Amino acid sequence: MVSRQDLAKVPCGHTYCHDCVSEFFTSAMTDESLFPPRCCGKPLPLEVLAPFLGKDLTSRFRAKAVEFSTLNRTYCHDVDCAAFISPQTIKGETAQCPDCKQETCTTCKAASHLSDCPQDTALQQVLSVARDQGWQRCTCGRMVIHGGGCDHMTCVCGHQFCYNCERAWKTCTCESFDERRLYERAAEVADRIPIARRQAALAAPR
Repeated sequence: MVSRQDLAKVPCGHTYCHDCVSEFFTSAMTDESLFPPRCCGKPLPLEVLAPFLGKDLTSRFRAKAVEFSTLNRTYCHDVDCAAFISPQTIKGETAQCPDCKQETCTTCKAASHLSDCPQDTALQQVLSVARDQGWQRCTCGRMVIHGGGCDHMTCVCGHQFCYNCERAWKTCTCESFDERRLYERAAEVADRIPIARRQAALAAPR
């Protein structure tokens, strides 16, 4: 016979033994439709029933609660592992499995890849517009729009490149990076400065 001290009273007023409480929580972890565990339609409070579950089952249930509450879940792409990867451990679009340490793409859910994910529809739309508009892309992945003037681009990441061919600055053969031409242009601008100053001085009221 089970003593009252060994019975757990749940919100609806019913009482259960250790084994029954464990069965409620174990079933809810196995079948998501039973999550959270309930009796008479009322959720069973983990904080009250944890002493009846033990540390191991309580820990596994908390982890499963995180999994079931995650909307866009990521599981290890390796079918032999398929472990759930908590959002708290995901960096960017790469999720490292806590069990086998393999990396999974959070967008397509396949093995992680260095290139753009073909299933990232938002990115593909941006790239399509970029191609139509003639925008260029830095090696860091950021899109760069040329507003006019020199083709020498400096991205916010610090990378410098030629907007015309996307190669690193001073490594291409584009006309816009003909050093002799650039020096000639700089000298031309410099020669204009004294002339502009003289014209401004003559035009100034006396």
